[in-house]
Amino acid sequence: MTNFQLEVKNDERIRCVACDVELEPIPVTMSYLESTFPVKILSCPRCGQSYISESLALGKMLEAETALEEK
Repeated sequence: MTNFQLEVKNDERIRCVACDVELEPIPVTMSYLESTFPVKILSCPRCGQSYISESLALGKMLEAETALEEK
């Protein structure tokens, strides 16, 4: 298991559409290729739905994918 640190904050006060509660940084396990890694991403504390912003997807997550592909 590889550990990538992703720093997420809900500065924009994003809310879950289904539950109408503010998203929080919650630990989840992500997988890519044959690797899994724990990260904290914005998720609904009630239903668990996660939110990945465009900047996160094209920034840190892209770096993590690239690093895993090079192994």
